[in-house]
Amino acid sequence: MFGTYLLYISSFLVTGILLSRMPLGLRNSTNNSLSKKIRYIFYLVFASFFPLFLSSVRYGIGIDYSTYKLIFEKFQHASLGDYWASSSGYEIGNYVLIKLGYRLFGNTEGVFALYAILTIVLLVAAVNYYKDRVSVGISTLVMFFLFYTGSYNTVRQYLAIAIIIFSYRFIERRELLKYLLFVLLATSIHSTAMIMLFAYFLNFFDSTENDNENEDKKMFGTSTFMGKVLVLIIILSPVIIGGLLNYVSMIPIFSRYFSAYDASSYDITTSLILKLPVYIPLLLAYR
Repeated sequence: MFGTYLLYISSFLVTGILLSRMPLGLRNSTNNSLSKKIRYIFYLVFASFFPLFLSSVRYGIGIDYSTYKLIFEKFQHASLGDYWASSSGYEIGNYVLIKLGYRLFGNTEGVFALYAILTIVLLVAAVNYYKDRVSVGISTLVMFFLFYTGSYNTVRQYLAIAIIIFSYRFIERRELLKYLLFVLLATSIHSTAMIMLFAYFLNFFDSTENDNENEDKKMFGTSTFMGKVLVLIIILSPVIIGGLLNYVSMIPIFSRYFSAYDASSYDITTSLILKLPVYIPLLLAYR
């Protein structure tokens, strides 16, 4: 068990180091040519190789592995009409990924690999976007500790989360159409992503009066309304999640997710303890 943890943590460290050492040519945001964007994506994949590899070859690992395996195999040869008629029909993005995964890799493990690649690369790209405001290495470690193991269990939901986190940049830049497009894309993977539609409007409660204030004070800085809301949500997330699960299970569009799970079994204490390595530095740095 210790060896497994050491392997995962080592892969996180390598990715964090490689991202923090990204070549200056790729860091320069003034050059947005297509060739630069392609090289940037390839570097993100290269930097994330070890976590990607572990996530892609984790045969049988994950609470819902067997469930997802059955879903992928069930719709491998299904038509769009058959998929649409299923209970997950409106989450059409999964149908596209299932078909693409089998086309590219030829097997079920390849579909898992495709989900892993998209999830991790989007999360790494989201962290790297704020490279001028935060330590990329430390932020990458925090990101992996919070999201990596969960992505083994709820594959679709974590890809939807990665898409939403990636799209935060459009909230900051107040690009509503782009943000809506990404929320709809995330919703096509997991319907719960639609609740993030409201997040765009939190930025309009920004208490910063000086437009020339440092970028790290804007939007996600703790001096803003949205920054305070995000910090509060992160700290209280175990309590919030535990209290909301029973209510969410009564909403028809979400109720099917609770048919195989007992929401009352959610362990708030364990969840809080596992996140202490993230919460403690967050609280110490809060200002």
